[in-house]
Amino acid sequence: MIEFEDIKTIKNAILKAGKIILHYQNKKNYQVNYKNPGDPVTTADDEANEIIIEAIEKIFPNDVIVSEEAYNDKTKAVVDQKRKNSKRVWIIDPLDGTKDFIKGLPYFAVSVGFLLDDKPELGFIYNPSKKFFLHGGNNYGIFYNDLLHNQRDRKIEKLEDLKICISTSEVKQNLFTELMKSIPEDNIEFIGSVAYKMGLIAYGEFDLILSKREKSDWDIAGGIALLQNLNFEILDQHFNPVVLNKESVLTDGLIVGSKSAVDLYRNFIG
Repeated sequence: MIEFEDIKTIKNAILKAGKIILHYQNKKNYQVNYKNPGDPVTTADDEANEIIIEAIEKIFPNDVIVSEEAYNDKTKAVVDQKRKNSKRVWIIDPLDGTKDFIKGLPYFAVSVGFLLDDKPELGFIYNPSKKFFLHGGNNYGIFYNDLLHNQRDRKIEKLEDLKICISTSEVKQNLFTELMKSIPEDNIEFIGSVAYKMGLIAYGEFDLILSKREKSDWDIAGGIALLQNLNFEILDQHFNPVVLNKESVLTDGLIVGSKSAVDLYRNFIG
């Protein structure tokens, strides 16, 4: 179990990282590099990453940290060995939604998850642009901007009543064409950042979030720690439970929602 004061310290580091991210977006004085074609990383990603890692290492020097910005072809083997041999693993995405950040859009988030014995224990999702901060986990409760958050119990009986969130890019690739024909336009929202989407569904903005693209552990670890405490189903696109810190850091797609929402979608796709 992590002490309240330690959670507060990590939360403050995430707030500081968010402030840096907003500074760069507002001033537009950052550099953009590419890890792979179409996969940008900015000065904001790197500085936010340093702030969060420094805070965790100071409190928990023996814990393993897996960060998107430090997981690449050169480091992968070493990081994989460490995370497999550790009971305590922090998984970080300092800026999920970098493309929208670069476009000046507010759909991005800092995501931090803590795993104990490979099980999500704590999660933090922060969108500084929206002043949206959700954090908590096992034995702690879930807090929205420091206020205890209670899940909104919304009973859905028909597919067309679902409020769903998917990625604009997946819509452009026609990955959800039939579903979009069956749900009113006003019930669909398009957001790129997976972490932010998971925060929003945990808060109660949506009934279902969907993706048919691979997700990395750092995209979803913080969100899973929150959502599992609110009794959401968290599945890959084949309706298998999502498992973190396995041999691969990738999950094949994502389906998140209440049992009734997931069942409606399952029945729809047959």
